[in-house]
Amino acid sequence: MANRVYGETISRAVARTVALSTVLAGVMAMSPARTVFYVAPSGNDSYNGLSATYTGASGPKRTINSALAEIRNLRQTNRLAPDGAEIVVRPGTYSLREDRVDITSADSGTANSPLIIRAEITGTAILDGAQRVTRWVRPSLTELEVLTPEARQRVYVGLLDQRVFPNLGQLEAWQAQNENHTNRLPTAPEVFEGNERMNLAQWPNTGTGAAVTGISPNNTRDIPAITANLTGFRTPSGTPDVWTVGDYTKRSFHENMERVSAWNPQTGEVVYDLTGPDKAFGSRHPENQYPESHPNYVSRVRFVNSLYELDSPGEYYIDRTNRKIFVWLNNPDNRRNVAISLVQGGIVSIDNASHVTVKGLVLQRGRHDGVRVTDSRNITVEDMTVTNVGAAGVRMLASSDSVVRRANITEVGGTGIHVEAGDRATLRSGNVVVEQNEISRTGRVQRFWRPGIHLKGVGLVARNNYVSDLPHSAITFDGNLHLIEKNVIRNTGQDATDTGAIYANHDWTEWGTRVEYNVIEGHARRMDSAFFNPAIYLDGASSGWTIKGNVFKSCDVGVFVLGGHNNTIVDNVASDCYASLLIYAFESSNPQAYLAGWRTLASRAPYSSSVWQTTFPGLSALLARPDSELMIPRNNVVRNFVTFQSRRGSLLTGKSWWDNPVLITPSVTATNENQVTGMLTTRDASMFENAFANDFRPR
Repeated sequence: MANRVYGETISRAVARTVALSTVLAGVMAMSPARTVFYVAPSGNDSYNGLSATYTGASGPKRTINSALAEIRNLRQTNRLAPDGAEIVVRPGTYSLREDRVDITSADSGTANSPLIIRAEITGTAILDGAQRVTRWVRPSLTELEVLTPEARQRVYVGLLDQRVFPNLGQLEAWQAQNENHTNRLPTAPEVFEGNERMNLAQWPNTGTGAAVTGISPNNTRDIPAITANLTGFRTPSGTPDVWTVGDYTKRSFHENMERVSAWNPQTGEVVYDLTGPDKAFGSRHPENQYPESHPNYVSRVRFVNSLYELDSPGEYYIDRTNRKIFVWLNNPDNRRNVAISLVQGGIVSIDNASHVTVKGLVLQRGRHDGVRVTDSRNITVEDMTVTNVGAAGVRMLASSDSVVRRANITEVGGTGIHVEAGDRATLRSGNVVVEQNEISRTGRVQRFWRPGIHLKGVGLVARNNYVSDLPHSAITFDGNLHLIEKNVIRNTGQDATDTGAIYANHDWTEWGTRVEYNVIEGHARRMDSAFFNPAIYLDGASSGWTIKGNVFKSCDVGVFVLGGHNNTIVDNVASDCYASLLIYAFESSNPQAYLAGWRTLASRAPYSSSVWQTTFPGLSALLARPDSELMIPRNNVVRNFVTFQSRRGSLLTGKSWWDNPVLITPSVTATNENQVTGMLTTRDASMFENAFANDFRPR
């Protein structure tokens, strides 16, 4: 991280803070007024846990849960030290199998007597949620007939004893087409060769999938069907439990996983099966396609979960009926390092607890979340590393007055950090802070709408985070009165269009969020598409934001207001962007279809209540406007927007969300009661301290 932000580099600030926390952790461990238990990989739960090494009289425990049980007993009998309890987790790998760390109300501390669970040395205590496969054979003659000639020499079969692998889960339909449904957890496990996630046997092996060529003439609402280029697909039609992953609705920012029942290699027809848990395609139905006209856009799908397609290194297939796993390893001698994720919920689960700190641990290879916090308060999650989990790195639900700090989260199946807190009915703040975290490569299982950070509720904070290398958005939010500040965001939107690095959508009532002093660089350019990628995207109807002091570099557009109202956009800089600002009306061929949904969303907020009217004056008046006016942006205030080395200019306006900025004439004319002043466009770097290093202080 070379760029200097607010006086020092983020990496230096994080390192300095971590060093300080290590010193403080040592001081805490030496506190004579705190009860301390030790856990070690070589320990035994029959030991008392009062010493770090075995001395004959005492020794460390083997599991954190055993230490928690001891602390509960001391608490219940009033024998706990006055400053609370601490569990020190010694270096090494702890294989949890299915035994997650469970922290409940019985483990709650107080402000003066907290529960602390910490690594003895940050980053050296690894809680592993996967179980290794130890029994291997060669494929049977029948199984060999299914495989390609090359695969027959490379594929091994692992035997999955039910006592060791009791829950192999099932594949399920899912949709990633908006920020909803992010709390749905996968039931199927993941498979790892060492710490590298393996791919479910798929076709095709390269690229983004087989080209979808159209909608089948046999398509109906009850039995959806598409046509695709199936050249090279080996799996016989009717093979059970075959699925597609991808996009067949011409949405380059949606992805679905659906079971297929039949296919015809000659005609390319693919027929979908609606007998599973997801019985209605809804907006995902092939008939419901966006009218994209760009000639280069092609919907694509991958076929997965077929033994016939296990034909490349790094692939696997699980036969659940016969409890077998088939693998083609990158390293054929690596069979002893093949593992299947087992731990469900969260590797660390905190439920209905308070005044708990978890810090310094490494969480890996769980089926669901790394840390899962529900119905809790005063929780601190800090200095954690979470990698290779199937869902979120940290998920915090219905909790308050908590913090997620200095986590390193990467290679997770879903969102990096997902927080839901606060009460919109009363505008009570959730008071959860997400700060100083490094988040990368989220959305590994579901690429879209699984951002680095998602905030939902009231009064949540995301600040001083470094978010990079994501297929979709960096930060998304729902609700009110959030603060998103001083984050550095790089290389996002890599697989999507029509997405913002910072994004919220389709709700007039989500007022009060401030997006301030962020640096967004390299949010993937998509100007050659019918959709493009703004750095900050106020999608249809998003209103009431304050966007101040941000720097946008090498993006399509700095800020995109699509039909929103009452937004304040001041003191921002766009460098090397196509344009700095877009203000569009939201006109479509069927506006009532959108308005009905948006009215429903707005009706969920009590915007006529006294607390809402006091906090958000003007919102009730906005929603009293006729539908025809709500689609047109009004009362947006833009001041002091610097545009440096732009290709098209500062402000572009349009009447329809289908208008591509490539086709719009640059304009600086304020429209529809919006106020635009202080728009500076320049190519003169000498006006600033160091424009090429994102330092736009005037000389």
